[in-house]
Amino acid sequence: MKTTKTPVAMLEGIQPKSLMYGIVTTLVLILFLSMISAIIVYYSNIPESSLNVFATVINIISLAAGGYVGSKTARSRGLIHGLIIGLVVVIILIIAGNNGGSNLPVTAAYSILAAIIGGVLGVK
Repeated sequence: MKTTKTPVAMLEGIQPKSLMYGIVTTLVLILFLSMISAIIVYYSNIPESSLNVFATVINIISLAAGGYVGSKTARSRGLIHGLIIGLVVVIILIIAGNNGGSNLPVTAAYSILAAIIGGVLGVK
């Protein structure tokens, strides 16, 4: 007889401490890299209109690193750890007002995908 996993069973092995490490890593990196990019734009001839590109790159790098750290500390279930970290950070950023403008679904999708990729790489 074939057994199916319930949604609760799929969350077995998820470690909240690892999720917190990944979320905190992501948020700290976003803050730090945003400050660095603001300083670069302020003191250089780079136009302020390029901040959208900086924000996109910062989100991808930060979420991939957060997913990596979260799954590396958990040592298992990298895809699920990365997915949860990505979802939580996207929700936090939406609440904080960084909603990605009119491209919210696209921004959320690549952010979550970056965290999942980081999570998968953290387990291997």
